[in-house]
Amino acid sequence: MLNQISDAGRALTHINETNDCTVIAMAHAAGVDYATAHEWARQAGRRNRGGMDTIRIHRMIEWGKMHGKIEYHKLDVPLPTRSLFTKTATYSPMTGMWTSFRRPRRKGITVAQFLRTLPRKGRFYLGCTAHAFAVVDGVVMDNLYNPKMRATMHIAYEITPTSHTTPAPQPTLTQTDINAMMARLDKIKF
Repeated sequence: MLNQISDAGRALTHINETNDCTVIAMAHAAGVDYATAHEWARQAGRRNRGGMDTIRIHRMIEWGKMHGKIEYHKLDVPLPTRSLFTKTATYSPMTGMWTSFRRPRRKGITVAQFLRTLPRKGRFYLGCTAHAFAVVDGVVMDNLYNPKMRATMHIAYEITPTSHTTPAPQPTLTQTDINAMMARLDKIKF
């Protein structure tokens, strides 16, 4: 699958922003600019230079739907078989304690395996362990040079941007235009 490195316009509007892979992925998947996606994430509870959890990501997507910019459909992703945090017996000489928390490797479908199941056409917001990216018409849109293809998939949404067509403006008639039309009608013989 092709990979394109992009920041979705972050360098133009939010220079000092970091930890914003969810915002960049949403901008690519929804087909909006970075500032709009950043506002959706802010409304969902994201702080500047901070990441987002699954609940806030869903709120961000709902915020885009509420404003009529997108429609979405959640895709099924196989869940991991182990819990996120487990206790391991390690010794810390600083605290003198034997127990600490450590994140184990999650079991489930990898990003590379999940990308093979996606259709070539469409816009997708995908989240794996500690990262988010978008797939637009078969091209991985990411802000990393090396995509995390071996990470475990976590969430997936198919995003459809809505196209609101505004009606064409009706030409306004002035009094001189009306007078000219009346003069043409007077010349017509029935």
